[in-house]
Amino acid sequence: MNKREIVLETLKHKDCGIVPYNIDFTIAMREKVRKYLGLASAEEVSGKLGNFLAQLNIGTVTGPSEGTIDEIYYSKKVGNNLYMDDWGVVWRKEPGDDIGVVADAPLKEDNLKKFKAPVPVSRGKYLEKFCKENPDRFRLVSLSSPIFQRAWFLRGMENFLVDMALNKEFVHELIDIIMEYTEKVVKEAIQYDIDAIMFFDDWGQQNGLIMSPQMWNEYIKPGIRKLCGIIKEKNKIVFMHSCGNIECVIPDLIEIGVDVLNPVQPEIMDVYKIKKLYGNNLSFYGGISTQELLPRGTVDEVKKDVMNKLKELGKNGGYILAPAHAVQADVPVENIMAFVETMQKQ
Repeated sequence: MNKREIVLETLKHKDCGIVPYNIDFTIAMREKVRKYLGLASAEEVSGKLGNFLAQLNIGTVTGPSEGTIDEIYYSKKVGNNLYMDDWGVVWRKEPGDDIGVVADAPLKEDNLKKFKAPVPVSRGKYLEKFCKENPDRFRLVSLSSPIFQRAWFLRGMENFLVDMALNKEFVHELIDIIMEYTEKVVKEAIQYDIDAIMFFDDWGQQNGLIMSPQMWNEYIKPGIRKLCGIIKEKNKIVFMHSCGNIECVIPDLIEIGVDVLNPVQPEIMDVYKIKKLYGNNLSFYGGISTQELLPRGTVDEVKKDVMNKLKELGKNGGYILAPAHAVQADVPVENIMAFVETMQKQ
């Protein structure tokens, strides 16, 4: 089997005798690894390390730095280190940064009468090229901010959380507008020979959801359910990325059709317990600490943790081993090589 076939079988909860893996990096860390390996370009890093996934980021902001589309990703410069996205949000993005921070949220008031949503540009030529160039790796398309993040980018985090509590009608109306855009992007993407779509929509913090579970169920769950249904109609796989501890909504994610949960941060979620509880109905992608182990651990500690997760989490499929976040530049390259060497000895 090639790498794509191994991932597909793994996500059917089949033991292929090998656990697929993937490492994503920040721009600065990818360049650091490139120099260490003596490669001519940063684009060569993923293949050299043996990654099982190929990634295309079809979002206009945030998401993974691998596979971004220059023509739409933070593409409109409006000032010194300032960029405007297609929704009119202004971002501050310093040189070398992967993602920016919201510098100006355009929806100052909870009123949509004068607000006009953008029409998404076609990603078709990029999707076609991506599929042709990656016949043997699992083809994962990423889309950031399908619902919650886009809403708070537009309103500002504090304002939108207050809206969720005090202005339900406005929140539902705004989410409907965002969903219309997201659906168009998704419906185009699934016409191509991709394997999966991964949504990036951070709902968690270190000790739970940013919002109440009741709010998540009212505002977020219906949209994710609808997006899952659209993707499943084309027999594609749904990955869901949310940083933070979102354990309380895992049963809901299974119910509405999410196939793979990422990143499963080990500092705040017991990945072994979660695999035991939900592993028959959900696969996992991540699990290696990027807050403690990779930046601060020794080579031997990295190897030990990777081997433990291979043994315990890799049983019976349903697991893609990976760092819990794009690896940042404070991580010693030796720890990355320890990760890769351990995985390649399977």
